[in-house]
Amino acid sequence: TALDASVDLADTGAAAAGKLGPVALKLTGSEGFGVNASRLTAALSSTGSVLDLGTRGLLAADVDINATLVAGSNKVQVDRLLLKTGRSTFDFAGSIGPKPASGAVGEEPSYRYDLTSDGSSLAPSESPEPALTFLARIAGVYNTVSHKLVAEQIALRSAGSGEVLGTAAVAFVDGKVPGINLAFNIHDMQVSHVKQLWPWFSARNARLWVLANLFGGRVVDANLQFQVVPGRLGNGVPLSADEVFGRFQIEGSRFDTAGRIPPIRDAVGVVGFHGNDVDISLSSGTVYMPSGRTVAASNGTLTVKAANRPPVVGALDIDVDGDASAVAELASYEPINAMRHVGILPEDLSGSVTGHVKADIPLQSGVDSSKLDWLVSLDYTGMSLAKPFEGQVVTDADGSITVDPEKAVISAKALLNGIPAELDLIEPLRDEGPARSRKVALVLDDKIRAAAMP
Repeated sequence: TALDASVDLADTGAAAAGKLGPVALKLTGSEGFGVNASRLTAALSSTGSVLDLGTRGLLAADVDINATLVAGSNKVQVDRLLLKTGRSTFDFAGSIGPKPASGAVGEEPSYRYDLTSDGSSLAPSESPEPALTFLARIAGVYNTVSHKLVAEQIALRSAGSGEVLGTAAVAFVDGKVPGINLAFNIHDMQVSHVKQLWPWFSARNARLWVLANLFGGRVVDANLQFQVVPGRLGNGVPLSADEVFGRFQIEGSRFDTAGRIPPIRDAVGVVGFHGNDVDISLSSGTVYMPSGRTVAASNGTLTVKAANRPPVVGALDIDVDGDASAVAELASYEPINAMRHVGILPEDLSGSVTGHVKADIPLQSGVDSSKLDWLVSLDYTGMSLAKPFEGQVVTDADGSITVDPEKAVISAKALLNGIPAELDLIEPLRDEGPARSRKVALVLDDKIRAAAMP
């Protein structure tokens, strides 16, 4: 006896949660005889289905499933489970069947599943990175009484040695959005690959910032956790720091910031987020200016609070070290532009500088830079000016300069027209700033006095 049947369902039209596209189901089967067991094969396909994600837009998907049930096997063999959405393709095969009872107290009936993929690709629409090709295994159970789908093992491997290990659980409750628990650990994976793996529903603004501003290098170790109860997602309340959080330890990456400040390259540090707060710590890195000058950066932090509420502004706090001309060029970029107030061009400076930069950095367009706070504190040695400063030739200066939106304060020991001098200068940068002050003391001994005033 043989079975051959086909069922076609038309497009169901739009619904509150999206729509189910056309569905085609084909069943074939044969009754067993002798050593040949009875067999039923199903092929199901659906195209153009759409899941409405509310403020996150629409998720379109095409699905193809080929499955076989052989009498006596106690499982359904999934010959192929193919899901296509956007630029991503998930191609799995495996099996689903009743889980044998262990006799444990409180055990509920359940089905177990084990699916593997030897060639899926992931490419979120928001990501600028190329598609990630990966191998994967997902295994777990579905509990029929508690209506909970559990992935006891999630393992993923990308090109090279990068791997992801994790667990997940989805709790289904009538009339509510499912609850989701995810926990992933990542080891030795390219930053571009990790960016693709960050779930679209997890910490959206932190995710979008990382997608747009972190490039290259490797994630040495990372973890990501997402845990929300049924009915929580989509209720209009931002996820808290206890519901979604993660930490990524990176090496050899590039951070983009904002404005015209050049990116930090060869960065070693940590990117962490809790809810909609993002915290980046930088152990070391190098800022490469368009001119070719470089500045060493270290002990840096960039903190973004409430990235879901505009205006989005980050608090930058970082140590810098380099040639005077390079540090001056870095301090000349928006939104700081401290050197504009001092009136000295980077190419006019020579010597060595170490210091500290604190600044509010706008991470979106339309932020009024005049209301941003910043502070540049620099210590310099052996600094000389190629051009006269207020009519004086300044060379071999050791001292400090501190610039904030209201004033520039300069303190130095230097050669002034070849004569040792001590300088204390205050330059107001706003009408409400302090009074302008110039204190210059020449330091003369008999030899210098005789040479300068014969």
